Amino acid sequence: MKKTLFFAAMLAFAVQSQAQTQPQAQAFIVANDNTNTKALGLNLLFGSYNNNIGIGAKYQHFVTNNVRLEGSFGYYFPSNGLYAWDINANAHYVFRLSPKFAVYPLAGFSFSNWGLKLGTLENTTVYTHTGSLGANFGGGVQYFLSENVFVNAEVRQQVLSGNYSQANLSFGIVAKF
Repeated sequence: MKKTLFFAAMLAFAVQSQAQTQPQAQAFIVANDNTNTKALGLNLLFGSYNNNIGIGAKYQHFVTNNVRLEGSFGYYFPSNGLYAWDINANAHYVFRLSPKFAVYPLAGFSFSNWGLKLGTLENTTVYTHTGSLGANFGGGVQYFLSENVFVNAEVRQQVLSGNYSQANLSFGIVAKF
């Protein structure tokens, strides 16, 4: 009888101690399903080629829960007579590290147009323009202010033809819809 009571008590403690164990933490937090989610954003830009500051807009579309496609346009204000604009198509793979924080690598394509003010001829300002194709690679971070609004920072290297390659830094705000 003593052995039976002892065995029952040990079994009761074993079951209770099992209930107190903590589950293993997940490596990545799975957010709400983002498939077919769209977003629009505005950016402040910096281009390293001529230290130009600019503004930009972007459209994002989640193809799967982690894969996002982005199209963006940036205009860089004149600096030393040189200005530029670019159009980019990038793919992101988003890692949601916590409910408020995500990181992503990016890769894509770019077309940029560079303009240079040459001077004035007979009261007409003369410019020259050069187009350049290239590739983008880099990464970014985003911090969610709410479920549908986040701020982001991104660094991207544009490898462009015609010796116009540059690093780009951007800070922005994005709204999902």
